[in-house]
Amino acid sequence: MSLSQLIFTYFQYFILIYFGMSSIYILIFAISSILRKKNTYQKNSKINKIAVFIPCYKEDAVILNTAKSAILQRYPLDKFDVIIIADSFQESTLEQLQAIPVRIVNVSFKNSTKVKALKKALKMVSSDYDIALILDADNIMEPCFLEKINNSYINNINVIQGHRKAKNLNTPLAILDAISEEVNNNIFRQGHRSLGLSSALIGSGMAFNYQLLKKTLKQINAISGFDKELEFILIKQKITIEYLENAILYDEKTQLTPDFKNQRRRWLSSKVTFFKKYAPEVFYQLFYKGNITFADKIYQMLAPPRIILLGTSFLFSVIYLLLYSFGNQFWISSVWILIFITCSAAIIISTPKSFFKKKYLHAIVFLPVTFITMIVSMLSLKKAYKKFIHTPHSSKFN
Repeated sequence: MSLSQLIFTYFQYFILIYFGMSSIYILIFAISSILRKKNTYQKNSKINKIAVFIPCYKEDAVILNTAKSAILQRYPLDKFDVIIIADSFQESTLEQLQAIPVRIVNVSFKNSTKVKALKKALKMVSSDYDIALILDADNIMEPCFLEKINNSYINNINVIQGHRKAKNLNTPLAILDAISEEVNNNIFRQGHRSLGLSSALIGSGMAFNYQLLKKTLKQINAISGFDKELEFILIKQKITIEYLENAILYDEKTQLTPDFKNQRRRWLSSKVTFFKKYAPEVFYQLFYKGNITFADKIYQMLAPPRIILLGTSFLFSVIYLLLYSFGNQFWISSVWILIFITCSAAIIISTPKSFFKKKYLHAIVFLPVTFITMIVSMLSLKKAYKKFIHTPHSSKFN
């Protein structure tokens, strides 16, 4: 066997193991997600004071409806404040916001990021709060969201991730995005908590001990993916992130391919960035500190996105079947088929039953588009971390 053939053979085995481990990983957590008991927190005797921070960049189209909705919580009015962090808003929008009982913190940066906005707001707002909740400009909380957060804020739980769901299912891409979010909720949140690991954060619907957030944000200067760095810093301190599946807030899903590409490019870039930053610590954290959650988080940064896993395993299954239908290499095509089946099973298990309806199934034909879009996004990752990429929202769904 020549050197080039040897290299190709070992590379082939490496890819097989890499994708095989990834499919088994998501299947394990998909199964564990259905075994976890529902959260049954009793009513908290203490009514904590909550600051609801909504950092916004050029979100004139949605912020008014979001602000009006946010104040309609079934929670004592003197125990929570909605704080709009307004960056690059129109004067007319600011005037209309002043008519709503919310606090407005005006910010302006040469290069805007969510972290900068939150840091500035935390400096300008008094510290007499117990809990800080972070929302996106398009997020709509269910009426009892704050009450559920307050009830779960006991037993040394200092970080809580709420259950983010889609508010719109109007395009095939929005449907796939909504399914992807629910699969993430089950695998990386519900499933992880079922096995005693921390939930993943998601960028919004996140509640923190107020002083803990203030302290932690001082260590972060991320342009994108700040929630991932938040996770690493918290997990290094062995602070458990709880997942509250019955605390629902609604989030607008991506409808157009260009927006989807920008969003995924930003997410992929943050995975690469934080893997490089924190991977050198993994052996120290795992073997000296016994921090399994940290090692698990590093693996998540390294593992392929599910659409890449699904699409690649399908393509390789077909290619190897065509090339090695007979002969001693047939076992490789069998393994690729098994990987595809394992990945598909994990996704099916993690997808809510409500999506298995005829009106949503047509979105499946759009899967090849999302696969190609992800591949294209992976080819332009460097640009994504150098500049903040804003995903626009529509007032239609607010």
